[in-house]
Amino acid sequence: MINLIEEIYNKLLAITDSVHFLELPLGIDETSTQIVYEVNESASFNTLDVNNYANTLDLKVKIFNQDAATLIGLAEQVKGELLNTFFIHTKDIVYKSSVPIFQDPDLNTKQLTLLFTVYHDAEVNTPSVCLPVTILNPDGSTTFIPSGGSFTVPIPPPAEPVTITNPNDGSSVTVPSGGSYVVPVVPIPDVTIVNPNDGSSVTAEAGSTYTLPMIQEEIDLIFNYPSNTELSIAATVSSAATYTSNTLVNVGAVVYKKNGAVTALPFALIAGDGLTVEITKTNTANTASVTLKNY
Repeated sequence: MINLIEEIYNKLLAITDSVHFLELPLGIDETSTQIVYEVNESASFNTLDVNNYANTLDLKVKIFNQDAATLIGLAEQVKGELLNTFFIHTKDIVYKSSVPIFQDPDLNTKQLTLLFTVYHDAEVNTPSVCLPVTILNPDGSTTFIPSGGSFTVPIPPPAEPVTITNPNDGSSVTVPSGGSYVVPVVPIPDVTIVNPNDGSSVTAEAGSTYTLPMIQEEIDLIFNYPSNTELSIAATVSSAATYTSNTLVNVGAVVYKKNGAVTALPFALIAGDGLTVEITKTNTANTASVTLKNY
């Protein structure tokens, strides 16, 4: 029984912090609000009643305040809290009637009384039956769980192992579900480079840088006319090269023309370009020569 009275006491205490059981102290402030409650007009003066009553109780709630409008508002609040609250140890609370507001001569303040009938159940109320639940499984099937039933979430089966084949040597390894596989580092073989000009070869390591040697190109022009000082030779180039230097023998002056236009070292030629070399001999009696080089 004490559990029910404690529930009612705590609910009234939520409305105002001045709640008493049966007895109200004298000399209260006229502007303050006090609530006193009685159960079957018990003679106990404890805050919580400990008597073992029958299943039906009479609950009387007295509200004290000097202002009548405040009393009416508090009365509605008390009724709402008691009638609309689910008390664990109560089957039902029914509002019966109220005592009209009157001036309490002893406390010199106004009083309003509410009367209720409490249908008490010694056992804790059985909660309402919940609706059954249908669970959708990952495979698309459904499981029906009745109210109060239980459901164990199934553990999914482990995934199948995976076989990994190494394309370099054809070996294979089986990795279980949840396992890991480290891809092996495949070494890159060295490279042998053959020079087509002289047939020589060199081995370059993987990841290294190899600089191809420059193919040396030369154009040799021989001027063997002993009687003339100003001579020219025209030729068509068959391979590409950039000529950066020359060697002159018995040449006092030289002029280079690329496709008919005068140019100077260094100049680049490609296959099909026309090259004209004009010289003035130093000694007309001797042979002269011009050698162009790309190195």
